Amino acid sequence: MIEEGFRLMWVGMSGVFGFLVLLVGLMQASGRVWRVLNLWFPEPVSRKPSSSPAPTSQRAECAEDERIAAVLAIAGAARRAGGN
Repeated sequence: MIEEGFRLMWVGMSGVFGFLVLLVGLMQASGRVWRVLNLWFPEPVSRKPSSSPAPTSQRAECAEDERIAAVLAIAGAARRAGGN
């Protein structure tokens, strides 16, 4: 009975190992295919001047970060003062 258990364990582990080897091989092949396709169909490169001011979305994100920092500072001060 123990011998059958070991045999079943070996078959199961071999199946999982084979599946993982197949998966890694397919991922490698997929990477090669995408590299070749990227040679034929390259992604467009946008050229923007680096000296331009920050886009509106970055400024808004910065303002949002400042608001979050202010809220955290207020919450920390209230906690140190003994408030909930």
